[in-house]
Amino acid sequence: MSEPQQPQHPDLRESTWRTLLDWSARRSAAVGTRELLLHELEDRVLFSASPAAVLPTIDPSLIAEQTVIQPAESTDTLLDSGVAPDSAPVQSTASTNSEESTTSDLAGARRLELVFIDGHVADQQQLLDDLQRELPDRQLAVHVLDADRDGVDQITETLANYSDVSAIHIVAHGDDGATQLGSTWLSTASFDRHAAAIGTWQYALTDDADLLFYGCDLAATDAGVSLLNSISLLTGADTAASEDATGAAILGGDWVLEFQTGSIESNTLFSLGLQSEWLHLLQTETFQNGVASYNGTLDLVLDPNAPDTVNGGRPFTSMQIGDNGTQGVLRFDGLVGGGTGQIPIGSTVQNVELTLDVVNNINVGETITLHRITTSWDQNSTWNSMGNGIQIGSETHGTPDLVFTVTDSAPGQIVLSGTGLRSTVQRWVNGESNFGWLLTTSNGQVLELRTAEDGTTALRPQLAVEYVTFTPLINTAEQRVNQDIAPVQSTFARPLDGTVAEDTDRGSHSAVAIAPNGHYVVVWSELNASWGVYAQEFNSLGIAVDLAFQVNQTAVGDQYWASVAMADDGSFVITWTSVDQDGTGANVYARRFGANGSAGNEVRINTTTGGTQESSSIAMDSAGNYVIAWQGNGPGDSYGIFYRRFNSSGVALDGAERLANTSTTFGQGDVAVSLSDSGQFALLWDDDLGAHVRRFDFANGNGIDASQVLLQNDITAGNGDVAIDDAGNYVAVWRTYDGGDGSSRGIWMRRFDAGSGTLGTATNVTDTTANMQTSPSIEMDANGNYLVVWEGNGPGDTAGVFGKKFLANGTPLTPEFRLNVTTTGTQEMVSAALLDLNNFVAVWSGAGSDDSNGVFLRQFGSATPPSSSFLFSTSGDVSGSTTPGLADWTKGDILRFGEPNYSLGFNSTDGTIQFYGTADAAVDGNIANIDGMHFVTHDILLGGNTASAIQLKAGDIIFSYADDETLGGVFPIGKVDVAVFRPLAPGNYSVGNIFLLLDDVHAIADPDVAGLNDIRSITLVEHDTLIGDTVVKAGDFLFSRNGGAEDDNVYWFQTTDVGIGTTDGNVELLIDGADVGITKKVVGLELI
Repeated sequence: MSEPQQPQHPDLRESTWRTLLDWSARRSAAVGTRELLLHELEDRVLFSASPAAVLPTIDPSLIAEQTVIQPAESTDTLLDSGVAPDSAPVQSTASTNSEESTTSDLAGARRLELVFIDGHVADQQQLLDDLQRELPDRQLAVHVLDADRDGVDQITETLANYSDVSAIHIVAHGDDGATQLGSTWLSTASFDRHAAAIGTWQYALTDDADLLFYGCDLAATDAGVSLLNSISLLTGADTAASEDATGAAILGGDWVLEFQTGSIESNTLFSLGLQSEWLHLLQTETFQNGVASYNGTLDLVLDPNAPDTVNGGRPFTSMQIGDNGTQGVLRFDGLVGGGTGQIPIGSTVQNVELTLDVVNNINVGETITLHRITTSWDQNSTWNSMGNGIQIGSETHGTPDLVFTVTDSAPGQIVLSGTGLRSTVQRWVNGESNFGWLLTTSNGQVLELRTAEDGTTALRPQLAVEYVTFTPLINTAEQRVNQDIAPVQSTFARPLDGTVAEDTDRGSHSAVAIAPNGHYVVVWSELNASWGVYAQEFNSLGIAVDLAFQVNQTAVGDQYWASVAMADDGSFVITWTSVDQDGTGANVYARRFGANGSAGNEVRINTTTGGTQESSSIAMDSAGNYVIAWQGNGPGDSYGIFYRRFNSSGVALDGAERLANTSTTFGQGDVAVSLSDSGQFALLWDDDLGAHVRRFDFANGNGIDASQVLLQNDITAGNGDVAIDDAGNYVAVWRTYDGGDGSSRGIWMRRFDAGSGTLGTATNVTDTTANMQTSPSIEMDANGNYLVVWEGNGPGDTAGVFGKKFLANGTPLTPEFRLNVTTTGTQEMVSAALLDLNNFVAVWSGAGSDDSNGVFLRQFGSATPPSSSFLFSTSGDVSGSTTPGLADWTKGDILRFGEPNYSLGFNSTDGTIQFYGTADAAVDGNIANIDGMHFVTHDILLGGNTASAIQLKAGDIIFSYADDETLGGVFPIGKVDVAVFRPLAPGNYSVGNIFLLLDDVHAIADPDVAGLNDIRSITLVEHDTLIGDTVVKAGDFLFSRNGGAEDDNVYWFQTTDVGIGTTDGNVELLIDGADVGITKKVVGLELI
């Protein structure tokens, strides 16, 4: 057989391919010639309500144990010695829906075939019973995969006990391009993680073995075909899988495996009887049909296993709602979780579309209402009519999520969407139980909807969810943001006249903004010769990813009072006030920045230039649409609150500013704005009467509230902030003098529902009421939970910044807590940006380390910080070491120094050495010498979109050899190359695969010395990082060389491409050792 062709796969490069094929396996097989195609999928998951019965109770002894099935008269015994008996291959005609009839070339020869049934598959015992039938020419060994363990690992472990296996049958749920194996999903996205393990399967197989996947739609897409081709390439087996539904014909399925690579010699696994009697589809449990129609005391359940019904004993193919008072339940189970095709818990839901296919009986003007069900529903119970709108039988439902009026009488699809549906899915994503929706129609109207049971799965109810996940932050210490020590840096957003005016300043409610990937930007105003606006970007580790930069392009006059908002893609907009820039006094300006670092020009926001326009506030939705509001002179008020709307491209949706306040009796100021993804925004401001709030519709800019809502009738009430959720509920916070809490100033809040009805009375936010608490800011997560921060007197500081967390219902989640670490001097003008209540960043100005009047931040997060240990190797073998943990090791071993008793310092270093892995076993002669080494902590793609791109995984170890080596006698790797060691199982470094990452970096740095100097030390840049005045980008490398005058320097490799023969980029000198006093060789390097 010829050697398989190298696949065009960004995760399976030639280097990986050679290592797996030649070093680890050295096995070839004839395979199909379909091209390996991979496509990255956006975060949009299409959930479909197709049927899957509840799993039956399985005998625990079946789980993760092997069941050997063979003819009763056979005396052969499998696995007595852990190895299957020899068996000769048998040629036969592949059978699909017919009973198998095998023609043997060798009398008495019996094929050894392994069957793996996934633990999620319904009615497993029925399948197992069918496999007990007599099969004269086949020996079957059947294994049920533990649903709670990685199925690839289980198959790998099982195959280690076998040899000469002619076929592997995998019976598991499938979906487009993926199959469910135990607790994992095998797909193109996860293939790289499992490739090394799958590559070992070939040891158990015959040269002409078959690998058959029974599961719906696995080969229905290019991604599935790519997966199957990749498996065939690694195992040498011919593969087969289904391009459509697999399972019961009554549900639209069959048992034909339409896609094949190579020549499939195995017969179909299950009998015709089983194929007609097993009433399920091998489709992912994520797609379950929970649609049911109820009429009085009669339950009509849409399930192929339901009892006989009025349509002649066959399951319903459609459901009617509204006929004689019937109601329907639509339920999508399994939306949320950690598997492929599921929405990760804690994601932010951006859009939801529910598609229903109408059969007939549709009436123009008919109203469909969907209610979120809030308790579990029982399909065996008696469901009563809607009654008082609160109970349906024993199932409680909430207020309507959506009310939809039919405008077309023709049958066809209805696509429903709205904030209510999105809010419900968000609740499920946030951990609330998913009991589905109740469907009702207007009185006397009938709606008939298609279900999956008619065999047309494309017409089943479908739920499309668009979402984004967020990267959790790590906890950090207080750190200074501003790089220059100027006379004043401040996060203020109110006129200061050079000093902080306590009676009028409200701080900044938006001096920081964050994206779901944990990337955030901080803005502040800095006084040098004049005031200017500056910004600095950070990643989720709190590391600055670029130099601080000046935002305003025009330096004439003063620019200050900055606010910022950020979209989910990382683009952001900064707004500020500019004085005397264009000769018209104070005006509001803004500037847009792309997530890729691009920047637009500054633009004036206000169209009225007479008088003063100042103190702007900005809010943005996840898509990048935004609202800017400010105070000053404009149409209808000489000192009012105005706003303009902009789309995500920065195009103004309002030709001129619009007036927000409905009363013009007093001067209005201190405006704050909040914008929801559902298209509502709220403005809060104050005047001589007190603090006010009003909501608006982003789509048309009109007020939702006819007039402004008074929060507190007190001239001292103000300096506030507001946050609104997708349902239109909002929370307002403000400061007032002597508000009844015993303080000279106190922080108050008030909650409102979507109808602007108050949810209780105004309540005090702070626990400490003595002295002063002022300048509050509020941030809300997708759940409606919120964080309030403020300045003043509190725990451990009389002039600090503090916070307190609240649930969406207003219940305090925590006592108040201090944000600042430095307690000397004053800390003030605090604001926050929030992913959820466990992941946020706070920013303030005042006294701190290295600056008595600077800008500081602190991250609060749930992510685990980098491990407090490090890996190392030695230049020679060591024996008799007295260091705790390990006495002997070789120069090719990888060692870990860390806990227990880990500490670093002069004359105080302590810790334990542990063996982590070795490079000895991989090289010819089993003696290696490691030079440089780096432990990868984050998944990162190197090589961009090039064909030779390589995906590094967290847990990989990058290293270089001190000498030229050969792996497995065939694969050369030089001392000028950089390799990757990837463990076979995450965390287990006793066995794994090695592949080439960088091919002779010296040839790029200096062609004259190519191949002469080894890579002495190496580190990967995993996040954009600022080093001095240079930004090194994620995916770049820092390294040192051995030999010559340059071995005390640090070089910077800017990666363009990677891999054998394709490594490319640019090398620059980053640190000249002589300039910084390094006179010896650089033998270790790590970017912290």
